Amino acid sequence: MRGTLYPRTITSLKGVRVAFTGKGAHSRVHQYDEVRRLGGTPENRLTTAGHELQVLVRGTSTRWHYGEFGLKEAAVLERLKAGYPVAMISQAGFEALLCGKRAKTLEYVAGVPCDWYLAVEEKRYLVAARIAGPLDKLVDAMGRVEQAYLRRLHVRADAKGCGSCALCGVKVPTELLVAAHIKQRSSCTSRQRRDAEHVAFAVCVFGCDALYERGWITVDEGGAVRVSSMLRSTAALRKAADKYKKRLCSAHNVHSEPYFEWHRLHRFIG
Repeated sequence: MRGTLYPRTITSLKGVRVAFTGKGAHSRVHQYDEVRRLGGTPENRLTTAGHELQVLVRGTSTRWHYGEFGLKEAAVLERLKAGYPVAMISQAGFEALLCGKRAKTLEYVAGVPCDWYLAVEEKRYLVAARIAGPLDKLVDAMGRVEQAYLRRLHVRADAKGCGSCALCGVKVPTELLVAAHIKQRSSCTSRQRRDAEHVAFAVCVFGCDALYERGWITVDEGGAVRVSSMLRSTAALRKAADKYKKRLCSAHNVHSEPYFEWHRLHRFIG
């Protein structure tokens, strides 16, 4: 699936700008010298624009700025989302390049699969959509194709990189939204799976995705979010249910209603 925007492997650093994050096997000065020896240009940080390939070598650290990753890795994701060529490799991958071998790029950037932000042609999505049964969107190659295409349709970012959850309306960075199937994917017909515009919607990971999947919330025929009695069993759950009061699902329309109807009949716990 990946191409020149985020290559699967790096075979050479010639003409490539290279930055480092975290600790490596050697000093940063030694790493810079090695990059120059291989024909690359060492950089202190990645630029946010530019059409030349930039590579980040990820080392180790116990003090990442964002807990699991640092500022430079966040910049990799921003370049990827903006459509500029970029790649991230591990320290072991960099050592492989020094030995004349190829380095495999990392599949996750800043905690999310890099494939989510790569353009997917409709015909490739339709190939994935014809596969019956569940797809693991984080592991299976066709699952990544499907998720990337659905995200492009449903997870729309504003100027600040934020999008809205179709169920609760919260506006969050798009990394915290998933493109979920309205009707359980394994229960969809081939035609329904190919109906990408209406069979899925953007939901947040702050409870909406899990609650909808488990049938604790649903959307009625008028587009209003309905809450299961399961969400009234404890004070904490009742508080969680408050955000759905008078909420209309932004993804509900005449075309998506059949999928929501299936969810009401087969998944919702009243």
